[in-house]
Amino acid sequence: MTQVLSDWVLIGTVHKVYGINGAVILKFLNSTCDILQSGFDIRFTSSLSSEERIYVIRSLTGRRIFLNGVNDRTNAELLIDTNVWFRRINFPKLSNDEIYLMDLLGFEVINLSNDKNSWRVSGFSNGSTQLAIEIENNFNKKILVPFLNPLLQEIDEANKKIIMDFPSELELI
Repeated sequence: MTQVLSDWVLIGTVHKVYGINGAVILKFLNSTCDILQSGFDIRFTSSLSSEERIYVIRSLTGRRIFLNGVNDRTNAELLIDTNVWFRRINFPKLSNDEIYLMDLLGFEVINLSNDKNSWRVSGFSNGSTQLAIEIENNFNKKILVPFLNPLLQEIDEANKKIIMDFPSELELI
């Protein structure tokens, strides 16, 4: 699940180092992530420590990133398994009919199939075949629903609601 930390968005983790010159290889939450650019800030946090570090991206090639101030393998190894955050203001602008998935977190989901549960968006699963939305009811039960037409009827961004029409017999996860 993607989390938001003020104006920073979690985009992945440092997977391993590359070479002796301080490059790190990232593992993105979204495998098609292509938002990073040279000159942008990137934040690293660890679940084991309250310490956080912010570096400027010096250069990148795919998932391999060089950072200002990280010039050798030893310093790069200190970043392994840290969370990688990116400034939301640096995300590409969307057209009026688009929305970032992370902005749907917490939206109410209304199921037109006579479902009496109260649902909220709690996450996403982007498998190899299709995107699914993870929704949770008021009893902390979760299901994955394919996030596509005809199941997806409408996204009402102004009222933070998603109208869907999915069978109420979907399996809990």
